[in-house]
Amino acid sequence: MKKTFSTLGSALLLCAILMTSCSNQKEQITIYDGEIEWPSFTNSSVMVGSTPEGVPTAWAPFFQTQVDNSLRSLGFSVFTCEPGTYAAVFDTATQKWSNPIIGHATLNVDYDGIPYPTWHGQTATVTIHRFNKKAKRLDATFEAVVLKDGTTETRNIKVDMKNLDVSGN
Repeated sequence: MKKTFSTLGSALLLCAILMTSCSNQKEQITIYDGEIEWPSFTNSSVMVGSTPEGVPTAWAPFFQTQVDNSLRSLGFSVFTCEPGTYAAVFDTATQKWSNPIIGHATLNVDYDGIPYPTWHGQTATVTIHRFNKKAKRLDATFEAVVLKDGTTETRNIKVDMKNLDVSGN
């Protein structure tokens, strides 16, 4: 009888540990800025807009890295957490996106502390693969074509996010 309780207790403890580790999965973010894949982040945050009940409805991540003497930052905003694919084109005449789900997409790169022009989104697609309302985490891919201010030079950027925390904490 003691052996059964001991085995059952061990099994319950193992289940509790596994459930805790699964619910606390770390975010996995991969960024390609049209030139390089970012090796790590020096700064990252996600601003979140929620309903009065606390359900996230908008999210705006900001990521920053330093590679050698280059400081790079990327930010964008999305006005939904519902799974699906949303695409938009930026209209320079009206300064608005064709789909209000996309708020902005901006890439900044400097070299040796000398700021270079900002890259602004021209087209963007966000695919929200999964949204867990209870855990307030989502899996999504953000892709955009960004245009360097004052030029015709473009870059294709891509951000893959797994288990992104959109709790606002």
